[in-house]
Amino acid sequence: MAAAALSAIKGAGVDVSKVKASAHNGVVTLKGSVSTDSQVQAAATAVKSGSGVVTVKNKLRVRN
Repeated sequence: MAAAALSAIKGAGVDVSKVKASAHNGVVTLKGSVSTDSQVQAAATAVKSGSGVVTVKNKLRVRN
């Protein structure tokens, strides 16, 4: 599920080079950094639509 989450984020046009995803019992946790606030939201939205995803813990931050 973590690999599928990263694939979904990449498909949403977000650079995943500094993003890590982990999954346990339908809870996907995103950590790392992206370029903009809109990418933080786009990543979470893309993952939420994934099969088996119950909750997304979005701990992504915007790079300085």
